[in-house]
Amino acid sequence: MGIVLDADGLNEWRKEVYDLYGKARSRVDAVIRIFDIDAEWWKCAGSSDPWREYRERCALSSGADTLLSVLARSEAKVRFVSDQPLDTLAQLGGAPPAERKEFFRALLGLAWNLVVFDMAGQARLAQGQGGKQSQLRIRISRAPSWMHVVDETVFQVIERGKEGNATVRQLTHSITDAKDKRALSGWARDSVRRFAQRGGRAEEYVFSALRLAALDVKCNEDQALPLTNILVELGMRDYLNEPKPDFLLAPADDVDQRMNRSVLLSEPTAERLCTAVFEELLTRRLRKDTGFVAAWSDPKCLKLKYLLGEVL
Repeated sequence: MGIVLDADGLNEWRKEVYDLYGKARSRVDAVIRIFDIDAEWWKCAGSSDPWREYRERCALSSGADTLLSVLARSEAKVRFVSDQPLDTLAQLGGAPPAERKEFFRALLGLAWNLVVFDMAGQARLAQGQGGKQSQLRIRISRAPSWMHVVDETVFQVIERGKEGNATVRQLTHSITDAKDKRALSGWARDSVRRFAQRGGRAEEYVFSALRLAALDVKCNEDQALPLTNILVELGMRDYLNEPKPDFLLAPADDVDQRMNRSVLLSEPTAERLCTAVFEELLTRRLRKDTGFVAAWSDPKCLKLKYLLGEVL
């Protein structure tokens, strides 16, 4: 029997899944439709270094409210697979604002999760987990089945239109035989694994999208990347101006969520936080065994030809 959830219900279910991530001991294999961004991230609006602020907030969290905190303390290998076809870019320029908003929100969430995965890997290494630092992966592939497999617990999610509604079923809830539960979770895990094997690295997808947008804004290969202009080309302004569950635009920032109010951000602050996600991802990826000098690793000095080199 499935539980029908609206957007608020899905948020509650997400907390349940995060709690399972933190307690997992073996594997997490999940198909992700939309990569969530923690509410704590948007509350870092007042910081000059939002990623440091977010990391400090997560260090104080003992619950299941932030992705970084649960991944850092989990002992499991984690593999996410998402269906985000690159061919959407070809029609993005002429797409209506709502579609451009959805595309950018998906790309932003993916980039944000890639940064968090890297931060969680570093945290695991600092905690002495060694090789488990590299056991956090995101792949981009066609994935028709929306499933979460956490150790031997299996969830199936069925989308119900575009309003955020879905039906969630815990397929292993009523299975009492351990052998049957292992068989079902093994089948579901193998399905997610096959999706992943047919796909590519999520980093390649993000960098390819950035490079294509850079070419569209006539960025020269030896020119410093105008990252904000590139993100606008990918739909950032449409995302900021269209209704969304992440935050509300307002004349001034207000991250106090008393009385369950939404986070309020001014447009410049929201734009800065969006840009900071991609800056951090570029900085982290281009510093890893690429042979680039330090200046080239700074997104403000990054050139298109080095971004192309990372993709290849």
